[in-house]
Amino acid sequence: HGMIGRLLMRNRAPEEARQHLQRAFELTEQLAADFPNVPKYQLELANNYGEAGNQFVRNQQLEQAETMYRKALSISERLAPEYSGVPTYQETFGIAHYNLANLLKRQDRLPEAELTYRSAILTYEKLASNLPDSPRYRERLAEYYRSLSVHLLDLGKTDEAEQVLRQAQPVARRLAEMDPGNVIYRYFL
Repeated sequence: HGMIGRLLMRNRAPEEARQHLQRAFELTEQLAADFPNVPKYQLELANNYGEAGNQFVRNQQLEQAETMYRKALSISERLAPEYSGVPTYQETFGIAHYNLANLLKRQDRLPEAELTYRSAILTYEKLASNLPDSPRYRERLAEYYRSLSVHLLDLGKTDEAEQVLRQAQPVARRLAEMDPGNVIYRYFL
């Protein structure tokens, strides 16, 4: 249901997509409730909450989006330390922070957004350090650094914004070295 719903959403069939996504969400919630000790189901539920939050943001329903992001964060916050050696759990934790940070910024809750951006960055710094040959985590880390620096500039914290951008430089350089033909990686430089 989830894949069908996402496909229909891309093909501009929002009502049918919503029905499939809702059904997928209900099934995942039921699985997670029936098997609370199966981390895979808990992770899928956290990802579904995050996706629902994204959908609420697209529909300008920011309070509902925050509820979904916080549910995703709550679950992933519990799973991340328990499965610290499994990158997928850490990634979900970092993404949950980043999505929430973007929402908080949009709601002008700027100090809280800054802290939440920093939490996302900490998670991705660990991922990039533990998996140095994976561009996936470095790319997100560079993006998260950039978002925090823009946020700090908006707050008038120019020195801090510059410091964050300097932290991003080695990450961006490594990305460009890993895939010199990728123009997106050069964007981060």
